[in-house]
Amino acid sequence: MQIWASVVVASLWATAMIFHVFTWFAIGVVMPPTYILLVMAITCLTINVWAIAHPASMMQLIRVAVSVVRGSFRRKKDLVV
Repeated sequence: MQIWASVVVASLWATAMIFHVFTWFAIGVVMPPTYILLVMAITCLTINVWAIAHPASMMQLIRVAVSVVRGSFRRKKDLVV
């Protein structure tokens, strides 16, 4: 249930960003931040759809990412000592 709530809230914000970018296109604001914001919103929606459609693979990716980050912090900590 918590994942669904998170996905709904995040998707609402991402959809709002997409509509905001479309208003920029409508008035002729075409600059790099326009495309960057559009890519960020589409990426957010894609990740949310993935989290709902394939939760097992999403959890596996999160576990791998966390272990990589923890491993890099441990290596840095060992270098400092």
